[in-house]
Amino acid sequence: MYQQTIRPTRKQHRRDEDGTRRLAGRMVLCLGQLANAAVIERYFQERGWRVHLAESGIQARQLVREQRASVALLAEEATDQESGWLTCWKLLHESPKTRVVVLGSSHAERGARRAEIVGAERYLHESESAATVYRALMA
Repeated sequence: MYQQTIRPTRKQHRRDEDGTRRLAGRMVLCLGQLANAAVIERYFQERGWRVHLAESGIQARQLVREQRASVALLAEEATDQESGWLTCWKLLHESPKTRVVVLGSSHAERGARRAEIVGAERYLHESESAATVYRALMA
């Protein structure tokens, strides 16, 4: 299936909804079967991000290294033999400058505690809108 990817130059800036200029970046999505994965992908692409899709935690870590992605969005649930939590922990040990956000169905406090343990920047509930995920990363 052909998929168009928006590829801005490194110095190209985009404006957020509030008019703030932001440098578009690279991200890896490993969201598995989350219902809003395609919406999140499209939302970030429309804002100038290069979005790379991973089907497993191992592939997500590989893409972060190869594409020099600055952000990784991971599903809490296992997509292969690794859970999103284990992938996050490994990813941050391999690429410590990467910002990792985990999306899942856990209670907010429990998810936030787990995110803190593995070093994720944030935990968001899987029902959050793409705009909320975007604002969380831009904050």
